[in-house]
Amino acid sequence: MELVNVDKTPYIRQLKKLYKESFPKAEKKPFWMMRKKCREGTMEMFALSENGDTFVGLAIFIYFRDMVLLDYFAIKPSFRGMGKGSKALELIKEKFKDKRFFLEIESIFEDCPDIKNRQNRRKFYMANGMMSQNYLVSLFGTQMEVLSAGAAIRYEEYETMYRELFSKRVARKHIHFLRNVL
Repeated sequence: MELVNVDKTPYIRQLKKLYKESFPKAEKKPFWMMRKKCREGTMEMFALSENGDTFVGLAIFIYFRDMVLLDYFAIKPSFRGMGKGSKALELIKEKFKDKRFFLEIESIFEDCPDIKNRQNRRKFYMANGMMSQNYLVSLFGTQMEVLSAGAAIRYEEYETMYRELFSKRVARKHIHFLRNVL
């Protein structure tokens, strides 16, 4: 498994298709805006590739100071349940071992129709070495839990990242601390 920057490969169409299919509308950033952020150097899109020619999934990152947010991560449905996600996450954690690496997942601490999927997703990340930062945020109306690969990510740093990389208005209107989960 390897991470391949999509700007250097023919994988951009496959990545865009998987992105559109894998995430709820409320959680997706406009694709054009992410491409713009890639050109600015604050985001980067990678295809997860096997054998140099098989598209397995995607990983989209946001870079801010010494922090790296795995903003989107998805494995193609035909490759799920085969250990590809764990292998890819290990590769990603190794790539960013000198950074404070973190991600957001939909909260399991609220009632919702897809609670089983959320619980399974959290179990996957925890089994692969991610740890809760013990707080919940509202991110564009979706309750999210922040997980990291070990280093602490304080809410204030998290909110500052969105404020400085996207806009003060976006952060003020759409990103809020909800509560601690301890």
